[in-house]
Amino acid sequence: MMLARTALRLAIVETLAPYAQIVAPDPAWPTFAGKHVYDTQISATALADVDAPVPVIVVLTDETELKADGTDVTLASSSTPQIVTVAFEIMVPVRVDEGSESVVRLVGPIDAAAEALLDLIEDQIKQRIDDGRMIGPLDRVLAEVVEIKSLPYRDPDTETRLSASRVEFSCRVLRGQRWPKDLPASPQPFDYLPSPMREVAEALPAGSYGAKIATMLGSLIGRPADFPALNEMRLAANLARGADDTPAAPADASTTPPTGDLGGSVTF
Repeated sequence: MMLARTALRLAIVETLAPYAQIVAPDPAWPTFAGKHVYDTQISATALADVDAPVPVIVVLTDETELKADGTDVTLASSSTPQIVTVAFEIMVPVRVDEGSESVVRLVGPIDAAAEALLDLIEDQIKQRIDDGRMIGPLDRVLAEVVEIKSLPYRDPDTETRLSASRVEFSCRVLRGQRWPKDLPASPQPFDYLPSPMREVAEALPAGSYGAKIATMLGSLIGRPADFPALNEMRLAANLARGADDTPAAPADASTTPPTGDLGGSVTF
């Protein structure tokens, strides 16, 4: 269930910033944000490559809802839809003067141009997801979008509108099967993934960001636990009959179990 969120997020990142365009000499990007589409957060390295006024998109998965109906025995066998909220944090960077330097900030006070860019990106995201639902990795996990909400950002102190917005897509994801049981003779990382994560991973381009994440997950699932090797065990027992003990039977090592007080040692 929860890996469906990762599958959905990776499929959306690939839809909005295709790997084929990242490696192309003259890319044609699906949105005006270009390659600046990030999974969950923006790294410091990526921040250094951001410039005004090219927008930035961060894709997150938030709330997930799955409820059994009256005919279900457990959620595992439920046929009710799983709803995942995908949030798009959209920011239009601004260039501001600080002393003698001009620096880029991810957000700033909004103006008419930034407002128009936010509207453009929101519309492009909707269109690309509508198209991607029919082909590519996104159609392996996304059944439909049932609700969209757009929320503006404001400065918490001054209530000033900022050059950023949050768009929430309530998505019904495809219900996959349970974790795979019958693995091939020489399983690869994707073979260990449950559906729909496995189908999305297989549809992602080799070398893409999403394929690397899926490979990491499959490798973690398929790798056996690393237990420390037990090299040696030593057991020692100091046994002696007391003065009041019953005398030992005659020693006889040929019986099972042996009788009497036998000398020697046992190694485990």
